[in-house]
Amino acid sequence: MPLDLEFSWVDYVVFAAMIVASFGIGIYHAIKSSGNNEEYLMGGHSIGVIPMAISLCASFNSAYMILGIPSEMYTYGTQFYLMIFGTGVGVVLAAELWIPVLYRLQVVSIYEYFELRYKSKFPRILMTIIFVLKTVLYTALVVYAPTIALSSVSSLSWWVCILVLGISSTLYTTLGGMKAIVWTDVFQIFIMFGGILAILIRGLERTGGFSNVWDTAEKSGRIEFFNFSLDPFERHTFFNVLIGTIILWGSPYVCSQYLVHRCICLESLAKGKLALYLNYVGQVTMVTLVSTVGLVLYSYYLECDPVLANVVSKRDAVIPLFVLQEFATYYGIPGIFIS
Repeated sequence: MPLDLEFSWVDYVVFAAMIVASFGIGIYHAIKSSGNNEEYLMGGHSIGVIPMAISLCASFNSAYMILGIPSEMYTYGTQFYLMIFGTGVGVVLAAELWIPVLYRLQVVSIYEYFELRYKSKFPRILMTIIFVLKTVLYTALVVYAPTIALSSVSSLSWWVCILVLGISSTLYTTLGGMKAIVWTDVFQIFIMFGGILAILIRGLERTGGFSNVWDTAEKSGRIEFFNFSLDPFERHTFFNVLIGTIILWGSPYVCSQYLVHRCICLESLAKGKLALYLNYVGQVTMVTLVSTVGLVLYSYYLECDPVLANVVSKRDAVIPLFVLQEFATYYGIPGIFIS
């Protein structure tokens, strides 16, 4: 039977406050902005390396990653953790080969490069259209994941969740430009890390510590890092994870405007490269934490899988379920995590 676990009114207030705070950052930078394109699009080249590195990291650490990776570890094991190496390849390629070219050309959009390279607007228009289509699909996934979390713990319908999340993020981005995006990312990444650490600490307390979690996962065959199978039908192997994540997680560093643009907003090439490498440190840290959360939740629900027990309908909803079960009496904490 599904459990009656939902947001308290305090959680709704906290959740709303987080959205208002993000919106407020956008308004603040809109008011402070000088109104020129350089300020709006490039942040006046005055954004620091650390905030930009955090913003780069936040661009990857969306809700679908925070919910999806633990779900992957919970269900299939640790082989997928090797994605950090594929991401690292993308970071190095971007920092050492691609970003230097864009800095020398002094372009704002990576699609300007195609026009300059081929001396025609057609490649630029074509690549822009492809990017827009890809971004529409990607945005659907990014909105879908927090919608799962929010609808799982509240009485809000899916469409209400989608509209709230979509409209709020669109407004603060549009109003405040690049500075609003970066500083909202900084605000949100601390919320992400705080929520993940809270889950990890409470989960380890409930499951008897990390050694017990590891032993449980190992006995069930979920600890696996170097599966060198060449079977193309196997879900995760060393080779398909490495190659797949170089393409999936590494390629955005060299061909996605929203990531490359952040790097070229910094005032020098050295700072752009440093931001990329610092971002990678944050990426590895976050992936390590959420992967551990997946193993902790597996140990926690070992005797009663909430999906099989029909408590939740999707494995992506296991984290929100845990938050409500363990933090229900800590009013506002579930609201902070879901936000």
